[in-house]
Amino acid sequence: MLRTAAPDTQRQEGALYVIDGNIFADNDENTNATISVWGTSSRAIADYQPGDTADMGDDGRITLQANGDYRLENDAEFSGSRGERVFVTAQTPPQFTINNYVHILFSGSTTDSMAKAFFNTLTVTIPATIIPIVV
Repeated sequence: MLRTAAPDTQRQEGALYVIDGNIFADNDENTNATISVWGTSSRAIADYQPGDTADMGDDGRITLQANGDYRLENDAEFSGSRGERVFVTAQTPPQFTINNYVHILFSGSTTDSMAKAFFNTLTVTIPATIIPIVV
């Protein structure tokens, strides 16, 4: 679920109030994605194809392109503090990072650290080694 830009970014074009932009850029997402289907409700996330225009009732009409560009227009001024919700299904290229390794090796949290794993291993291996030797 992504949101369009907030109503305070609207501008008037003739008789219409318009908000436009890129749904990915507005939400700090990967802009290399390609939308295959989208919707305006969590119950119907695949109602529209890229390029289709959805009627959102009192909230106007939205057209969403495959690259994430959208145009939201309404006869009345947009109100509220947040943009409209849009549910998209998109393909994105993989992003290869080392974030998981950094988290496990250096986080210092009590549940996800290599130090805790090391001491847990010692807790098992030392008794398992020494007890058979003593017996």
